Amino acid sequence: MNSTMPYRYEHNRNTHYLVVDVEDEETVFGFEMKMLQELDCKGVLRAVVRHRDEGAELLYEISCKNTLDTVLKDKKTGIDEVKNLFIQLNGAAAELENYLLKADHLLLNPMYIYCDDDGRIYFCYLPAKGNSLQNSLKELVEFLLKRIDHKDAEAVKTVYGMHQICQNEYFGLGDLMDLFCSFEEDTLPEEETAPMIYPEAGADQRGAGSVWESIRYQVAKVFRGATDAELAPHSGKRMVQARLLSKDPKQYPDIYMEEFPFRIGKAQDAGGENPDFFQRFPTVSRHHAEISYEYGEFCLHELGSTNGTKVNGKRLANGDTVRLRDGDCIVVAELEFIFEEI
Repeated sequence: MNSTMPYRYEHNRNTHYLVVDVEDEETVFGFEMKMLQELDCKGVLRAVVRHRDEGAELLYEISCKNTLDTVLKDKKTGIDEVKNLFIQLNGAAAELENYLLKADHLLLNPMYIYCDDDGRIYFCYLPAKGNSLQNSLKELVEFLLKRIDHKDAEAVKTVYGMHQICQNEYFGLGDLMDLFCSFEEDTLPEEETAPMIYPEAGADQRGAGSVWESIRYQVAKVFRGATDAELAPHSGKRMVQARLLSKDPKQYPDIYMEEFPFRIGKAQDAGGENPDFFQRFPTVSRHHAEISYEYGEFCLHELGSTNGTKVNGKRLANGDTVRLRDGDCIVVAELEFIFEEI
């Protein structure tokens, strides 16, 4: 929901409402607002319009329902939850079209998506909402990325595949739904899938192949117990270029990275042209951190170091992953660098 949109909760006897203020007069008396009062759309919360001196209030009944954010707060999201969410979202969007209403006005913030005990999902339709469906879908997929169950291989493939689709300039809900179909069509007996789960992709590819290459590192260790060597594509590690610019070149030089994942640490299997570089610094752990190249973006993974890793002043917890952008400040123990993509 737009953070500037006033909202609150209201209780009337045994009925609970989500109340949203609508100030725009044109919106109040618009076609969508009138249609919303008569709406009997599966998967969309029916709203009561309560007029005020200026604008109006929309009352969405949410009795016996919990927000998606609350439902998934203490549990990991598996493929069943992902499929259920998007199948019902797709159905609600199709129903709205029958009423000549745009799906762009659906609120896809998990705090305003509601679920009942039977697994039915309900969406709020807000005519005054200015967000686009594309942006809302991106935010929803980002939410799922943070709560995905990494022990569920199909969920990992699906959500990361959705994330890749969301990077395209032009995409829609239908493109995300097609992903489910493509995975089901590609399903083969277990003995046939092993060599094909992660097809090889060229360094400059941005298609489906690069999706699998991107999630290889994150998935394979969990499901196959693979080593770093096994995770690399047949043609070798992912070849791109980046560097860590030293903030104190007299004490330690810049670090150039051409193969990913790039391991930072004192262990002999640490990546880089000079694997012994970090052994000069006792505060750096054997396996300190790792920089990978995923979905056309660089990510830094904290590997449980003793003296920690910071990105732009924020210390990462064990297992944390953050995206890197040009100019980000990275501190490895006491060594400070500026990240630069070449």
